[in-house]
Parts: sequence; structure tokens; C-alpha cells
Amino acid sequence: AGLVMASGVLARTVRSFFCLRLPSIRVSTSKFAPIVLGSVLGATGIIVATYRKSDVRWNSFLPRVQAATGEVGKQKARSRSYRERRFRAFASCEFNGEPFMTPRDFLESLANDEPSARIGARRLSKEDIEIMLRTTPSLKKGSSDLFHKIYENGLLSYPEYLFLITALTKPRRQFQIAFLMFDQDGNGIVDREEFQAIQRVVSKDGIGKDQTFVQTSLMVHFFGLKGDGKLDYNSFANFIDNLQEEVLLMQFQEVSHGLPKISEVQFAQLLIQDSSVKDDEKHEYLARVKQRVKTAAGITFSQFLEFNDLLNDFDEFVIALRLFTFAKQPVTQEDFQRAAKASTGTFLDPHVVNVVFQIFDIDGDGKLSQEEFIETMSGRVRRKFKSRDSKVSKGWDGFKVCMRNELRGE
Repeated sequence: AGLVMASGVLARTVRSFFCLRLPSIRVSTSKFAPIVLGSVLGATGIIVATYRKSDVRWNSFLPRVQAATGEVGKQKARSRSYRERRFRAFASCEFNGEPFMTPRDFLESLANDEPSARIGARRLSKEDIEIMLRTTPSLKKGSSDLFHKIYENGLLSYPEYLFLITALTKPRRQFQIAFLMFDQDGNGIVDREEFQAIQRVVSKDGIGKDQTFVQTSLMVHFFGLKGDGKLDYNSFANFIDNLQEEVLLMQFQEVSHGLPKISEVQFAQLLIQDSSVKDDEKHEYLARVKQRVKTAAGITFSQFLEFNDLLNDFDEFVIALRLFTFAKQPVTQEDFQRAAKASTGTFLDPHVVNVVFQIFDIDGDGKLSQEEFIETMSGRVRRKFKSRDSKVSKGWDGFKVCMRNELRGE
């Protein structure tokens, strides 16, 4: 269209020029018709050639722009933290261009190295989300199978994913510190805005930075559909305990295949599978159990859960255990029980303690190889679910380091 218009303008201009009547010159257009026609066609050809040449140059420039844009996208993907990349890999839903997890995705990310095969992300509408949230149980109806109940009919944002991972990998006593951080006005409870204040800090890490607020299953569970509910510490701690139990039961059942007990060797496998023990050394630990445990009574889920409760207060347990080192005394099973009682308030099942000793008694003298046990279990505390293998400080400093690393995208 542009070429036709240009040709028309040129033709009219030439015709006007040759039809002018000057005082001394009278020009007849009939004599110059061939010249006019040739001029128009020639000019049009020049225009077309110039256009095509520029078009070729433009088309050759486009791939370079697209390649540069693609490279920027790749660099942005590489700059994301480990957990953000993992979140994006397992998130099966999308709303307004942002990825979201379902409770099923979250549980799967804790158990598996890679997400299940699927065809693209499920794009949600506002109506889809409203239907999901109406099925979310209230905090009063919380249970140790909450995520399995909601399963694919729930929504979790990236900041909430970080929060849940932190809750599952940090000692129980640090939850109270975190809750006090949420409670900005010091009244013993938090509302939705106070809870979101911490999430906004976490959300500076990548996905949530410019993300508009979307009502999610966790928010509805804590604060109700209208968002006007309140959350006290006891309810908060109960939610964390239930979530840990739900995830540990999933691990246990993966090994037990529906049976009420697992073998002592399987229990040992669960203890060291996500610990600092190298893969080529794990068979040595399992061989000790096979050779030394004479009575195969099996391990129930309640016994497995009880031992993991010890790991939730592992820093305090280590302090109690270190006292025997300061006194230059080897740690016996009785001493181990006393340290457990001092840190958790309860004794462990004697059979479980005996199995633990067989795993970590290197020289077979009936005493615990304390440093080996502490190093291995510290690794499990940090990575008892599929999480990043990194050095983590202990206590409150560890909590700050963990949060700081996530904000930096490390």
C-alpha cells in the first residue's frame, strides 16, 4: 500500500510540473508521455529496491535481537536461587503469569528429585482459585493429613514455599522466635497483614518481588476466606507439628509399603539417606546393623516419629551430649537416654536407641561414636527433605543466615 501511494504522489508531481504554463514556455504533455511514464516506473523501482533492501537488513537484525533476548532470559534463570528453581520445576499451576504449587506439588518436591511428567502448567482463572479456596479446611479443622486432603485443590505461592521449607528444617524452638517476629504489635497473636510482613521480606527473592497478592490455601487456612482471622502461637506450632508428621509419614510409608513396621535396616536407611554420609560409605553403616542387631523387632511409625522429634531439638540434645565429652566419659545408651530426656522431656524407645548405637558404634565397643553421630545427624537435620546441600549455622544465627541467603538468591 505504501509503495502504491508513493508512486501515485510521484506521478501527480511530475504531471503538475509538465503542465505548468510559464510566460515564455508552453509545454504539451502529449509529447512527454513516454518520458513521464518511464520516470514514474523508474522511481517506483528505486523505491521498491530500497524498501526490499532495508527489509532484508531488518529481517537479518531480528534474529540477533531475539537471540539477545533469549540470552537475557537464560541469565535470569541462572541467577535464581536453588529453591526458586526447584519451586518453578515442581509448580504445576499458573495464574497471571506467576507459578504456583498445589499441596501435591509441595509434597512431591520433598520426596522426589524431579517432578512428575506433565504437559505444561495448569492455567487458573480467578473462578478456579475461588473454587479451590472454598474447600480449604479452617485452622480448627487442621490435621496431620491436611495437604493430602487438599492435594490438587489448593494453592501455594513461592514465599509460602520458603516459609514451609524453613518450618520443616528448623528446630521447634525457633518457630516461637519466628512467630514473635510476625507479632509486630506484641499482643500474642498475628493477623494476616502481620504474617504477610515477613512474607514480603522473603518474597524479595525472585518470584514474589513484584507479585500482587493472591489469596492462597495457607492464608485461608490461617485467616479464613475473609482474611479477618487471628493466629496464636499454639495453633501455629500445632500446624508445624502436623505438617512434619504428614511428611514423615509419607517417607515412612514409601519404605513400609503399607505395613505397620519397617525393618531395622530400613530405619537406618531413612536416617542416613539425606545425611552427610557419602553414597559409597552407606553400605558400611547398613552392614553394622545387619551384623549386630540380633532381635529383629522392627520399627513402628510412632517410634520413627519419636526419634525425629529429637532431631527437632537437636542443638539442645547435642549440648547435653557434649557434657559427657567434657567429663571425658564415653557415651552409653543410658547416657544417651538422659540427654534425650533433658532436651525433649521424654525417653526414647530402648530398641530404637540400641539400633542407633549399632549404626554409629564404629569399633563395636558398645559406646556411641559421638562425633560421627553428631555430624551425620546434623546433616539430616539440614537436609531431611530434598533441600540444598549447604553449610548452615546453628541457632538464631543459622536462622538469619538461611533467610539472608534466600534473599540474596544464594
